[in-house]
This record gives sequence, C-alpha cells and structure tokens, in this order.
Amino acid sequence: MRIIKLISAITFIFCFALLLSSNSIGKVSDKTKSDDTTANASCKDTFFCTGSEMENFDFRSQSSSFELTPGDSMVCTVILYSKQDFRIMVCGDQGYSSVNFKISEPNRETLQKVNKINESEEIIYKLDEYGEPVLGSDDKPVVLSKDVLRDTIWDKSVLLHETILFEGTSNGKNFFDIPKNEKTRRINIIVYTTGAKSTSPSCVSIMVGRRYNKPFQISAQ
Repeated sequence: MRIIKLISAITFIFCFALLLSSNSIGKVSDKTKSDDTTANASCKDTFFCTGSEMENFDFRSQSSSFELTPGDSMVCTVILYSKQDFRIMVCGDQGYSSVNFKISEPNRETLQKVNKINESEEIIYKLDEYGEPVLGSDDKPVVLSKDVLRDTIWDKSVLLHETILFEGTSNGKNFFDIPKNEKTRRINIIVYTTGAKSTSPSCVSIMVGRRYNKPFQISAQ
C-alpha cells in the first residue's frame, strides 16, 4: 500500500493583542480567570471559517484561533513562502456583530545623506636608488604627483511604512488571495471588532491556506 506523505511549509503566525478597552485594565477575579482559561481552550481547537471559499486550499497547520474581547484589536505577522499561492480568511463566532480586518505589507526603505566629507592630500615624491627623496634646486623634495583623497561619511536611517493590501469584514468578503511571489514575504493582519453583542470574550479565527498544486493533494486531504 502506497502512502503519500504531504509535506507543506508551515506558515508561522505571531500575534499580540492590543487591549484598547479600559475595562480590561484592573484586578481580574478568579471567576474571570477561569472563564478566560475555558474560552482560550475552546478557541484553540475551534475554527469558524467554512464554505466553498476553503476549497482547493490547505489550511492544516497554518491556522489559529484566539480569544478577543469586543472592542480590542490584534495584530498578527504571517510569513508567506515563495512560489506558493495563499488565501487568508478571518472569521468570528456569534459573540461579535462583525469582525473587521486589514491585510498590510510592511516595507523598509533605507535613506542616506552626506554627513561630511573628509579630504586629505597624498603626495608622491621622486626617490633615488636608496629610497630617499630627491631634492630639487630649491633643496625641497621633488614632487611627482599630488592626489586629493576624499572620505565620505554618510548618515543612514530606515523608514518603515505599510501598504494596505485588503480590507474585509466577516459580514462581507472575509478572504483575500495573495498570488505566488519569487521571494518570501511578511505581511500583517490587523483584526478589530466593532458593534459587539456582548462584553464577554469571543473567538476569532485567522486561517492561512496554501493552494494545492497537484490533484492528489486534494483527494488526500
């Protein structure tokens, strides 16, 4: 019996929550801690994205769910490996009226400007057979050439900016396709909730899928 082993590049997702709600600051009761632990455990193993939008993409080992209090936001960094097509989906449970998100690509631009230019003079003298300078009629060393050496000192700075690739919502189009690129890319996913139905934490799924390249990969899922 032939077993086909699928090896897929794992997309690493690093996330941190930006707690924007003032209610999240302060003493947390034991009951709240217990509820949060239960919610986190439930979120970890639950994904809320379903439907035909998931077809032809492999979301295994590339997706995560997180607990997010209504009114808070989260920023995730995703590594997309080269020469692969990806689909990014964001979904939430019924605890939110909607889950909004942005997909952006950070860029680094190096800027440099001249700080100062140091100049020095290099003089080449005529030497005799013993390596000593030859003196002229004025008893001064005979100069063969003079060169001015310039050393430029640069000031460098790095400008960071982001390009918005897509803005979506769980109530509308909740996925975005990123075509294959020759280089590995890093993108950010910013998730934020508005119009919450409750103040209790709920779950958000961020799913990153890699398009199947061969027919047997789909049948083997």
